Amino acid sequence: MKGKLNSIEAFRFIFMLMICIWHYQSENFLAYGYICVEFFFILSGILLFFSANKEKPVGTFEYALRRIRRFAPDCLLVVAFHYSRKMVFPVIFGKKDLDLIWLLKALPESLFLQNSGIYTGGLNYPMWYVSVMLLGGTIIYAILQYDRKLAITILLPIIVLIGYTYMFNTNPNGRIESFDVNGGIYVPMLRGVCGMSLGVLLGYILKTYKSKLEHIRTWVIDFLGIMSLFLFCLFAFMPSKESFDRYLLIIIPFLLLACFTERSVFNKIFKASIWSYLGSCSWQMLVYHGVIIIPLYMDTMRNTHLHLSQGLDILLFCLICVVLSMAFKALVPKITPMLSRLFLK
Repeated sequence: MKGKLNSIEAFRFIFMLMICIWHYQSENFLAYGYICVEFFFILSGILLFFSANKEKPVGTFEYALRRIRRFAPDCLLVVAFHYSRKMVFPVIFGKKDLDLIWLLKALPESLFLQNSGIYTGGLNYPMWYVSVMLLGGTIIYAILQYDRKLAITILLPIIVLIGYTYMFNTNPNGRIESFDVNGGIYVPMLRGVCGMSLGVLLGYILKTYKSKLEHIRTWVIDFLGIMSLFLFCLFAFMPSKESFDRYLLIIIPFLLLACFTERSVFNKIFKASIWSYLGSCSWQMLVYHGVIIIPLYMDTMRNTHLHLSQGLDILLFCLICVVLSMAFKALVPKITPMLSRLFLK
């Protein structure tokens, strides 16, 4: 794929904003906002395949190292801020007793081992996705590097088939969102590995059968993409005792197929360059919204005694979330070199 497709960036931004709203309002506004995570896992798998399919792909260790370099500045800054605010400074000023167990959670969180299965939970709770994406993604990349044909034709399809079957049938509600250990298998890690494996298979199809996909009429691609987006939003917003999570494995690939088709209606709607920039802010939205943006917004609303309708409250929260994420995106790269010099020669 040449360059970035603005439709992909637009949906990265929109779905990340939905995740932020889900963590802020939970079921009060979005019934099942967690399903947006599946979009990111499958998209990550597609991009992982494109990386592994380069003429001269980097080795597995270098692949993991590059991702850590990208993730580390923002993630470690949040860890340092949150632990200092919640434990270190209160202990120093005698407002709280030292909680060693709570403090030790910073170790796996700083090493991207949060929610790896060995370690569960963490203070910056949205970051479970990053740990799973880093560890699970590196394993999948290593499998592709070892034997791509074996991975594409046998191993990854088996992971997708057995993994999703296991998750949907061990969850009492048939939902994909779970932070349990079932039969010795940690569900969030399995969820991420299955999602990225499905994405790798989709990436293989997009790459290998590109010429054949181009013969499909545009209106067919558009129809599949629009219907998939409609169903996705329906599943996210509609309260229901019945789980529709398993249908995400069909509608998200069709949605992504439309996004990766340059002539599709999505790439016409989202052709403005602003979507590319907003999509690039989705990383900062993920990292900072849980323990910085949401608490800051809630404290401000409480201290100012400002009472808004739910709709206005969510609009204001979204605006603050986006603006602060833009600020972090601009600021962190400037202070990272200064902080690096404190630890590295």
